[in-house]
Amino acid sequence: EESFYFSMKVGVLGLAILTLVVWIIAFNISRPLRRTTRVLKRLANGHIDVSRKMKVRSDDELGEMSNSVNTLIDGLHSTVVFAEQIGQGILDADFKQLGEKDVLGGSILNMRDSLVKAKNEEQNRKILEQNINWASEGLTKFSKILRENNDDIKKLSFNIISNLVDYIAANEGGLYIVNDKDKNDIHFELVAHCAFLKEKYSKTR
Repeated sequence: EESFYFSMKVGVLGLAILTLVVWIIAFNISRPLRRTTRVLKRLANGHIDVSRKMKVRSDDELGEMSNSVNTLIDGLHSTVVFAEQIGQGILDADFKQLGEKDVLGGSILNMRDSLVKAKNEEQNRKILEQNINWASEGLTKFSKILRENNDDIKKLSFNIISNLVDYIAANEGGLYIVNDKDKNDIHFELVAHCAFLKEKYSKTR
């Protein structure tokens, strides 16, 4: 009977120790799982907080899972920052994808490239439009000049060259016409010269 009761006591004690060990193991497994679940739920709701990154305490599967969750948080945070920079018009901001198969990062980069392309096309369109307007205004201006003083070649020439120098923002300019009165001495003759909006008279062939 003493041996039986002793065996019973040893069995109950062993069962209690085994239960305690199993509980400790289960707790050490379930606690990081619950913490990971809470973090993933927050990420699923769109709440990305770098301060909520998990502490890696082991090199086993649980540690790898924590590392993966932390990598995901860092990647999503970088994507959010990059998207905010694009929204602010900073289209040359740096961004590193999580990997070759990072679909979200690739889409963000494609969007950035599309915005850059659209911006460049808009700038080119504005430049082209300005050039067209500049040319149209010039044609109108010089058409009017050609109708004035067209009976005086000197005044007409000076009006043309002085307005042309001003219109293209040049420093000076000269207007030459072919002088073919003498068939043996055909040459270009300076009929009007303008420098800094002042007429200069200098006979130049």
